[in-house]
Amino acid sequence: MDTIAWAAGLFEGEGTVIAFGSRKHQRSLALSMTDEDVVLRFAATIGVGKIYGPYGYASSTSRRREHHKQYWRWSVSDKEGVITAASALLPFMGARRKAKMVEAIEAVNLLQESTRARTKR
Repeated sequence: MDTIAWAAGLFEGEGTVIAFGSRKHQRSLALSMTDEDVVLRFAATIGVGKIYGPYGYASSTSRRREHHKQYWRWSVSDKEGVITAASALLPFMGARRKAKMVEAIEAVNLLQESTRARTKR
């Protein structure tokens, strides 16, 4: 089994591309799941990013329910990491996610260029 194709399928269903920052030029890729082993395998396959968690509703008794599970989150938000992850997953994405990945790569590249231009001044 092609592990990048597996990771892309998982990201297609469970992942998200987030725009943030004052001008929405920064990007983050994230994937959250209740299966820690799957998140660990995903992170190892992609090779960039960090895993956070477990998270849950333990601190909120009003929202806590027996059926609620803990979850783990993989995310990457540094410029090089976003480009690495998005470029690896891109060939396997459906049309909607592919457009978001291309947008993320372009935004991160634009942010890098503007940062370089400011440092040269």
